[in-house]
Amino acid sequence: MSWSEGRGEKLKVRWVGFSPGLALWQVVLIISIQVCVASVSQPSQAPATAPQMPNANPRMGIALLQQKRYEEAKEEFLRLTRTNPKSAEAFYYLGVSEMNLEDLPNAKDAFLRSLQLNPHSENAHYNLGLLLLAQKRPKEAITHFEEAAKLGPQQPESFVKLVQAYLDAGEKERALRSIQSTQGRFEDNPAFQLALGKCLLSHNLPDEAQASLEKANHLVPSQPDILLPLADVYLHQKDTARASEVLASIEGRDSHLADYHYMRARLFFLSERKEDALQEINLASQMEPQNPIYLLTAGRFYQKYGDQQKALSVLERAAQLAPDLAEIPYSISVSYFITDDFDQAANFSARALQIDPAFDRALFLLGIGRFAQGNFVEAERSLTRALTLKPRNPFHNCFFGMLLISENRLDEALWYLQKTLTIDPSYPLAHYELGRVLERSGKYEEARAELERAIELQPDLPEAYYVLGQVYMRLGEGEKADRALAIFKKYRAVEYSERREILKQVQKAVQDTP
Repeated sequence: MSWSEGRGEKLKVRWVGFSPGLALWQVVLIISIQVCVASVSQPSQAPATAPQMPNANPRMGIALLQQKRYEEAKEEFLRLTRTNPKSAEAFYYLGVSEMNLEDLPNAKDAFLRSLQLNPHSENAHYNLGLLLLAQKRPKEAITHFEEAAKLGPQQPESFVKLVQAYLDAGEKERALRSIQSTQGRFEDNPAFQLALGKCLLSHNLPDEAQASLEKANHLVPSQPDILLPLADVYLHQKDTARASEVLASIEGRDSHLADYHYMRARLFFLSERKEDALQEINLASQMEPQNPIYLLTAGRFYQKYGDQQKALSVLERAAQLAPDLAEIPYSISVSYFITDDFDQAANFSARALQIDPAFDRALFLLGIGRFAQGNFVEAERSLTRALTLKPRNPFHNCFFGMLLISENRLDEALWYLQKTLTIDPSYPLAHYELGRVLERSGKYEEARAELERAIELQPDLPEAYYVLGQVYMRLGEGEKADRALAIFKKYRAVEYSERREILKQVQKAVQDTP
């Protein structure tokens, strides 16, 4: 038995669903065929979730599914539902056929009818949950994955999908409690640990993913399917030493994998090895030219390295491959924003939000774009929505405070900047902006403390020296004021503009975080 087989044949087949190379429809087909083949070959042991049809034989429909003749399979199961309208199994496989044809509304109806006839069908609940996740309706999916997990407590994929549904619905705490309650049951199942780790990582929870992936690697050492996601975790954590160690362990043996070169590209990017990073990400793209994530990453690298024309060219190719991936129009928006084309930046941020209305970074960038266009009402509306989605994002809070300063709403700005520093006490820009508010409010001693802290954290923050110089003058410390203003002039040969400063800081932030 190979490491991926898990606990028995049925589990092996269902775990195929966690392969990133399989579409949802292929997953459902594989799971369903396995179940129905078992029921056909062993009628006396047919699972309760798929009872035998007394007046019709599903063999022909199953054979058509196996041959990927989905339209014909659908017609066959439609015929069977008419022959036996009380057959949960016929409606179940009708739903499977329709899912493979990407007819989600009818597939949903078929699964719901199957569940009306047999509420205890684990697989109908499971596949209906998959369908609802595909429709981006995770709150509804939760109910069905919970039922699938109760009906099949030894099926780990139901629990992983339940965690995914919780996370998609923004219910992180419920997801973590679910993991805690089930870990002992699947502790020694490497496929479960791998799938769980990848699920957590895809929801930007690298610290939580680390435990599962390291456990999987301990159970089955030196497998690239585990080591590459583990390297991904370390890259998310910016732990270049451990990421390098993991990638070195599979160098040569697995260098034919595009994902290996993708991870190396990100490692070199974090290590500030520009040429190596570009070489590796372009190699990954050449190996898998239809992979939009590699092109998206290449575009972000070019953004960071200042070549916005090249970035836009690559990102437009990515958009053709994945028109429904919101990260791509968002990244295009970033390039336009960096080049001061705020109209185009706003257009592409809006396009990203059409795909994903809850995309907080796109809302933030759209808000700053509206600010640049002079539309302060729309700017505040977009930034408020971004903060509603991510209330503890220090970046969003800080820049909302900056926007309020530009409107001379100092008391409100003070609250957001203080909140920023409770979230991230080492954020130099927030200390600087708080110092500005305090200086304008006549609280010079407090302002000095904040501005000096900002410079301590980021000595090349020119504007902090300018405001600090003004504060020193107010405090009667002329010599210190002269020194601070001299440093500011060394960095800045242009007149200070509050609007330009906000835009400059946003451009730097989005460019430095591809």
